[in-house]
Formats: sequence, structure tokens, C-alpha cells
Amino acid sequence: KERLKQLGLSDSARYATDQRIAEELAYFNQIVERIGCPVLDVSNKAIEETANNIIQIIEHNHSFTSE
Repeated sequence: KERLKQLGLSDSARYATDQRIAEELAYFNQIVERIGCPVLDVSNKAIEETANNIIQIIEHNHSFTSE
């Protein structure tokens, strides 16, 4: 609800409904599948750990394109 307030939306805004969230997740999954990009779960991870994971992915992908 705090996020809705920050966005200037009412408590009943469609932005935060379960249906809207499910629709956005489905759309996200379609895009990710279509372009084939990795998805990182950054829950409970420090920014440094996330950055290191991204660097590893880039280095791994670069090693395949350099051969």
C-alpha cells in the first residue's frame, strides 16, 4: 500500500491486484523465453554478489562468442 501511495494511486488501483501481477509475470516470462536472456534471483543477495553473478554470465557468454 505504501508503494501505491508513492505512485499516487488509490488502494483499489489495478496496479497491485493479484490478477495484474500474474499478467505482468506471464508477459515477463514470454519476453524472457523469446529473447533467451538469463534471469537472476536477487532476493536476499548483496549488490556485490549480484554484480559478480552478472560478470560471470558475461564472461561465460563472451567465451562462447570468442571461439
